[in-house]
Amino acid sequence: MKWLMCCALGGALIACVAPPQGAAPPASLSRPQALIFTQAGLVVANSGYQAGGWAPGRLTLIDPQSGARLAEIPTPHRNPQRIVRRGGWLYVVQTGALDFSEPAAPRTGPGGIAAFAVDELGPNSAPLTLDLLDPAAPSGAIDLAFIEARGLVTLATQPYALLFDADRLAWLRGPDDPISLGDEGVSLAAVAAWRDLFLVVEFNHDRLFIIEADGARWPCVVDLGRSRDLEGAQSPVVAGETLYTLMAMTGELRAVDLTALAALGPQRCDEIQVRSALSPLGQVPNDLHVRQGRAYVVQSGDNNVVAYDLASGRAAARWRLAPGSNPWHMAFDDEGRFAVSEWGAEAISFFEEGVEAAYLRVAGAPPLSAPEATGISYTARCADVVVEAPGATGEGLGDPQRAINGVRGGGVQVGGADVYSLDPGEGRSALVLRWSGRVVEDGPGDDLVIFENPFEYAEGIFMDLMVVEVSTDGVRWQAFPYDYLAEDEARYSADPRDWAGFAGRTPVSLNVEGAALDPMDEAAGGDRFDLADLQGALGEEIRREGARYVRLRPAMSLNNPDTGAPFPADPISDGPDIDGVCARQLTRTSW
Repeated sequence: MKWLMCCALGGALIACVAPPQGAAPPASLSRPQALIFTQAGLVVANSGYQAGGWAPGRLTLIDPQSGARLAEIPTPHRNPQRIVRRGGWLYVVQTGALDFSEPAAPRTGPGGIAAFAVDELGPNSAPLTLDLLDPAAPSGAIDLAFIEARGLVTLATQPYALLFDADRLAWLRGPDDPISLGDEGVSLAAVAAWRDLFLVVEFNHDRLFIIEADGARWPCVVDLGRSRDLEGAQSPVVAGETLYTLMAMTGELRAVDLTALAALGPQRCDEIQVRSALSPLGQVPNDLHVRQGRAYVVQSGDNNVVAYDLASGRAAARWRLAPGSNPWHMAFDDEGRFAVSEWGAEAISFFEEGVEAAYLRVAGAPPLSAPEATGISYTARCADVVVEAPGATGEGLGDPQRAINGVRGGGVQVGGADVYSLDPGEGRSALVLRWSGRVVEDGPGDDLVIFENPFEYAEGIFMDLMVVEVSTDGVRWQAFPYDYLAEDEARYSADPRDWAGFAGRTPVSLNVEGAALDPMDEAAGGDRFDLADLQGALGEEIRREGARYVRLRPAMSLNNPDTGAPFPADPISDGPDIDGVCARQLTRTSW
């Protein structure tokens, strides 16, 4: 028999925990899960699970442009993990503290559903607690869907569903008359709505239950799985006349033709053919959105979001997150931008269609009361496409993806290690990067910042110097002016002041997993360049049209025009290590 009782946290399966003895103080983001965009900003549900116990439940309201935290809104119960909008209200499903210390008899603490007026979201928001679900109903509410005013609530640890009228705040099928979902320990059930039917997908047995708007359950049950082994059906989404559901344990997207299901009816629905829509997916697919012919899948195990073309079955776009981020949920705004909650990293990343790198990342550690520490707000955006990397091996320091996966500086006295190394001896003599869908504009002040990994030591700064070039077409290149100013230009100097116009001189403090700095902030470190300094006719063209490409080359591989010999290097230098390239102001292009 299929059976797995797992903690419904972070999408990926985690170890079950004993009853908490005391919750740690909440961070500004505390194990974020569900997200939803509103006119006031992005609303984040903080589930609050920590090693020391469960923190109080909270919503965080975030400005999607600046990353500023606008409000922290307490929820009546712990573990808010689902947000559903109906009209002018946000309904927040709070599961309560989960306790799986006894796998055969899992428990949840007090939970319920609270409603918040969308127009009143802010620091003083107060919820309308639906007392009909608290404390009268069993704890453990985990999902909610509406058919007009009728809301169906599924539970995390009990084989029931509950139906209420949101307008009258009255039970239709309440705790005294629940809708049974069998007697096999049903749990972790999710729900979607189609026409006048609720579609309940149950994780632990890979089954689909159909419940009518009046609470009547169809007697037949659809088996979504292909074997007796657990496949983990979850995240039901209705698109047109099709129900899609993820199989979290086997990495597949299954589809049910709802018109055919309705035609079979309550007595024969188990005859429906469940088809495979996409396979294989990545590891632990956890959240699903279907829009404009694509299935957007949050893959917790692979730390990414992938858009699959439903017609061809191929991956059409991919957005990578940091290792260990354990992305849980995503939400789209009206303009196609989307946010992803990082349960493991306690952060939120914001993306745009067609742009592979996050334009904004808000980390969870800084408190709301510290406006100078509002997370990593990318007013600058970092290059996210590797165009050329001759000699790259794809592994370790030879993996050019390390130059576009976020800056991870080590500070003034330690060089960052998540870097791509240029090594002329190994044929890695250059790296060309660009920004997907954008070109770098010549704006006020510095336009580019190059992050290498220099660090201070007793005799100065250890440096691997680079020459920085830009281009409009990837063929014609214009270097930023540079000049080696040492008294003896045949000898290496560890004084960065002698290396005017080179990159690789300034240690890097920016770190996407820790230091909450804008890349263009001087405190972030790195070396800055201004397109206004470009010379000649090509420089003028680049300033006018924008820089599409940036090329980095080791100084040691180039001749010094003052001596005719290669620029000198530190005796132990083996080539520059590139952590990232970011730009202050970009213009959207068609590619």
